[in-house]
Amino acid sequence: MIFRRTSSSLFIVIIIVILGATIVFLSSGVLSKIRSSSGISVKVSKVSAGNIQNNLDVKVIIKSQNYKEYYGNQLRVKKIYVERGDYVEKGQKLIVFDNNDMLSQYTQAQIQLENAILQKNQMVISSENFRKQKQNIQDEIDRIKEAQEDNESFVAELEESFEDSKILSSKSSLTISDYSDEIDKLVKEGEEFKKVLSELERQRDAIPEITDDQIKLLDNSITLAENNLKNIQEKLDMYKDVEADFNGVVTDININEGSYSQPGSIILILQDTQNIKGISLISQQNISKVKVGQEVVINDPIGMYTGKISQISELAINSSDYLNFGNSVDFKDNSLMAEIEILNPNDRLKIDFDLDGKILLEDTKDILKVPIESVLYDEKNLPYVFVVKDGVAYKNYIVTGGVSNNYIQVVEGLNVSENVIVNPPKELTDKTKVKVVGGK
Repeated sequence: MIFRRTSSSLFIVIIIVILGATIVFLSSGVLSKIRSSSGISVKVSKVSAGNIQNNLDVKVIIKSQNYKEYYGNQLRVKKIYVERGDYVEKGQKLIVFDNNDMLSQYTQAQIQLENAILQKNQMVISSENFRKQKQNIQDEIDRIKEAQEDNESFVAELEESFEDSKILSSKSSLTISDYSDEIDKLVKEGEEFKKVLSELERQRDAIPEITDDQIKLLDNSITLAENNLKNIQEKLDMYKDVEADFNGVVTDININEGSYSQPGSIILILQDTQNIKGISLISQQNISKVKVGQEVVINDPIGMYTGKISQISELAINSSDYLNFGNSVDFKDNSLMAEIEILNPNDRLKIDFDLDGKILLEDTKDILKVPIESVLYDEKNLPYVFVVKDGVAYKNYIVTGGVSNNYIQVVEGLNVSENVIVNPPKELTDKTKVKVVGGK
């Protein structure tokens, strides 16, 4: 009984050894040679000639064609007539401010300007009156001086005639005693002339003189008052109540009644939700490919839309989070903004939607192309394919071009109708026997 059990156990061991040897044999180079003799099964695709349409993947943000941000103005909010989401019409009042203080300042500035103008006008009138008064007195002084000169000349003439005891030829006949009386009379008249002249000169000199500098000071006061009034008027224009500039929807309100709005802060946003457009940022390395008029395809779960580029900004946008792209897209600085006209909009397109789009660039025509799955890259990142000839796969380096719709352009290295292996197996090497089991 013991002998039988031992024989059975030995038989089982022998069987296990034989199976192990078989497995080792099959996993050895012998199996590889057997496989090599029949070839590795592969699928191929013919190199074809045709066109490749180049696309540029972009993010498209839906925006309103009419968009207005209203800013704070340091005034207290008196009344808010709308809420977020309300539809409003052009000219409708949205926010009213308490601008009584500003109106009071405007009234005071108006009065200051009027006073400055009145002061200058009064000064000009006074200056003209003083000038006329001085001129009248001066004319009287000149007249009296002329009479005084005549008086002095006549006295001198009488004195000369008196000394010569002659009768003045130009006068009526006078006695010698009359000469003395006449001279005394004329001398007294001369003294009166001097007194009158002295008084007139005193009156003339007492009249104030208004200089050009005094007028200039008043002109400056008018200019300052005008500028002050203008500044307050500009503030009133800027601080005026918020009214809708167009028909649209209030998409955001950042202020409460009774609070003071801060300058530069956005307190309300109004957008026209019926007229929309797409906005996309084009990076610096791609801007040379993008042109006005190119077609844009937006393919999103909400639907497929077509459009075209209507405008490209002249200035670069230096912001990675512009238009609320946030971190969803790796936008870098030095991008240009492209506006996209949506040709088939509908109610599903909402403002600020973030959609995937493609800009259809210029087609590359009459080129050789192969499936992307057939191209491999070596350790130097050089592209190559395996070409099948007479049941053998040959490693063939190529020069590639553009990529689109699962095809890649072949610039050099292949000819039309050559068979290239699609998704080459890892164990495939140069000059390996292959067996074509499928392809196109």
